Amino acid sequence: MTKILALHFGHNSHAVLLNDGHIDSYVQRERISCTKNHAGVDKILIEKCLLDSNIDINQIEQVAITNTQYREFIFEDFDYFNFEYSQNGVNSEIDKFFTKNKAKYIKTYEIVQSLTTNKNPRLTKANSKQYPQLIEYTDQINKKINLPSQAYMLTSRSDFSEITNSFINKADSSFDQSRTWAIKNFFIPINVYIKGRKIPGFFVDHHYSHTYSSSVKSKIKKALVLSADGSGASLLGNLASIKTESGIFPLVHTNFRGGQFYEVCASLIGLDCGKFMGLASYGKSNPEFIDSISLKLGKNINNLTEKAFIEYYQSYFSINIIRKQYDLLSKEIVNYAANVQSIFELSFLKTISTLNSVVKNILDNQCEGIILSGGSALNCPSNSSIAEKIGYQNVFVEPSCNDEGLGFGAAIALENVINNKLSINQIRDNQVNYSSPYLGPKAIPLRNEIIKQFSNELIFKEIDTIPWSDYVAKMLVNSAVGIILKDNSEIGPRALGNRSIIAIPDNYEVSNKVNSIKNREKWRPLAPACLEKYFNYFFNGPKNPYMLMTCKAKNIYFPGVIHVDGSSRVQCVDKDSNNFYLILNSIDKLINKPILLLNTSCNRKGEPIINDANIALEYLRTSKIDFLVTDKYLITKNHLKS
Repeated sequence: MTKILALHFGHNSHAVLLNDGHIDSYVQRERISCTKNHAGVDKILIEKCLLDSNIDINQIEQVAITNTQYREFIFEDFDYFNFEYSQNGVNSEIDKFFTKNKAKYIKTYEIVQSLTTNKNPRLTKANSKQYPQLIEYTDQINKKINLPSQAYMLTSRSDFSEITNSFINKADSSFDQSRTWAIKNFFIPINVYIKGRKIPGFFVDHHYSHTYSSSVKSKIKKALVLSADGSGASLLGNLASIKTESGIFPLVHTNFRGGQFYEVCASLIGLDCGKFMGLASYGKSNPEFIDSISLKLGKNINNLTEKAFIEYYQSYFSINIIRKQYDLLSKEIVNYAANVQSIFELSFLKTISTLNSVVKNILDNQCEGIILSGGSALNCPSNSSIAEKIGYQNVFVEPSCNDEGLGFGAAIALENVINNKLSINQIRDNQVNYSSPYLGPKAIPLRNEIIKQFSNELIFKEIDTIPWSDYVAKMLVNSAVGIILKDNSEIGPRALGNRSIIAIPDNYEVSNKVNSIKNREKWRPLAPACLEKYFNYFFNGPKNPYMLMTCKAKNIYFPGVIHVDGSSRVQCVDKDSNNFYLILNSIDKLINKPILLLNTSCNRKGEPIINDANIALEYLRTSKIDFLVTDKYLITKNHLKS
């Protein structure tokens, strides 16, 4: 097989090394720079990925590159890393396009415009945070970015007229036509230059990368696969495909635009989509209003634009939500959020239902389920609604369904489709297993001088010499709050036990304490981790291991992780859940009754998940956190008996 370096340029930028079909390293830029959603690829990211893989750049055989929907690449160190389009005759139309439009390579587009014009404040704010390295080079007068090395930017994908539609002919049982179409349109050939070495590669389509990342992690053999952006607005913001035992085949782009609709509606009250989703549970949607919108649009909810919705909403309820400061928990705002959530769910469900009918027809009713990916798949309530209708075991959402899955998806698509060296059957038969969320790097260990500096203030115990999970269980039962920063980090937005802040949520004070530690809004929900054997005691709903679906609580014995609407975003814990499995079993032995564990990501407000034990130790010292577990030490404050 092949050694492939995969790089994602957009927000959630990262590097992946796929070595003979196995993941050697998976590094997110934000975990290195400590800048949340850090975009762009630099020397440090590439070198870290190669170092973790113990592979030299001269051993890399191919490079796969992805980006957000606008194909815009900014090289921060042109001499170290850049790439160029390479004609290879795969698609003559694309060859002609690049030959004719070489001048467009150096074309300012969304990122540069947002940083220099502020015509779209929402994009300016987002890109300023995601590209902090560009701010000092921004020329506001001439509306360009003066990098010390040249920026290389391709045009928007919409310039490719061929890449707007696809189809599968039912009579073509092997889907050869779809496969050929994917090869011609989803793999743009490039020459990549790293440290002066020329390496062949491909720019791999955004949604095809999402599709492969999610498909190969799912055990469902025959499925509809839908990738939909969390901010996509056009036909190119999503892709429906079919997974069979012989491959993954593009079907069609749909007119689903729910992701951008949701994002814009959230931004109008100053929230991101995750917070907005939590706020929606406090309100109640208006069925009459939802029905009126459906009638207004002729039952096609996907024709709803954000502007039309806002105008209609304001006229219907006589509420002006634009550029106005509100109490977020006011009746008007929570009901607004609930209505938006209902519209999103309705739109998503209608799109999926229609596509599922098509796929079932093509597969002669042999379709076994649905696989979701892309930012829209982070909407837990809608995932659960879909699963409730077609069966909890028949819907799969991968842990890195956001853009953190793109690099891996691009690499595996390249190996499967172009190189033809890794078949779907090999993946299915578990010769290669990608389902674990714990694919990220180990934490940066504690420095010896830091341990010496705080040895009088803190107690350090080597975990190899103690039953560490039993110690942790005793502290948790005594109302302690702790950090787990151990083993490989999770991929995706959810901490699942390796980069988590934990507590036993047997009262509201515990959840308030954790929200206070993280400086989060008190109204935001916190999630529980639950041993699989106790799941049915506490919850009704899907047993999801990645905290990507919601369940209904049967009781309120642990109110700190039950949301205002009686729901919980549960992590169902089995042996594959590593640290949480050990901790929950130790608690179970200690108290011998069903228990839930509060779990939230180990980060501070506005910062990414922590991957440095030295930063976590500072967090322990300067907050009301009581203990920290690292790869080598259980660290407690002097007042705590462990």
